[in-house]
Amino acid sequence: MAKKIQTTAKMTDNSVMLCLLFIVLGVLFIWLESAVAAIAMMTIGVIATVLGLFELFHKNWVMGVIELLIGIGLILVAALAPDVVILILGIAIMLFAVLVLVMGLKSFKGMSTVSKVLYILTILFALVVGILFVVAYVEGGIEGIYVAIGAISLAVGVVMLVKAALTSGRKAV
Repeated sequence: MAKKIQTTAKMTDNSVMLCLLFIVLGVLFIWLESAVAAIAMMTIGVIATVLGLFELFHKNWVMGVIELLIGIGLILVAALAPDVVILILGIAIMLFAVLVLVMGLKSFKGMSTVSKVLYILTILFALVVGILFVVAYVEGGIEGIYVAIGAISLAVGVVMLVKAALTSGRKAV
């Protein structure tokens, strides 16, 4: 039987941090529009690198190395190829939505109705933000698309924060 990969940081422990990340990104995209993309990528890269180091410190070698490589990769892309940052952020956010979907499916039946609605909204909002990033890359920065990305990102953060508040003390996605 294959050994299960462990992680020190759990999805439920980081839900508030994720909410704040979406809210901060939303505000920055509304305020600074496209100028924030490279900064966001660099910030996410630094966070992933720190999480990877934290995993290595706790001897979770596989997760630590994966997070460390992802973090360093994001930092390098932001520094060396800033024009591709929007595309990578879009793909990463869509992958995040798929991850949330997969991780929450087994507990979906046991969720309250409000939690189910918030769970579905989180996935839909994240998918829309990811798709808007990809469209912004393909179309060369459509006027106003960054404000839409910011507004939807804010909505994702607020929905996730409400869900975290409603499910605190219980098993959450």
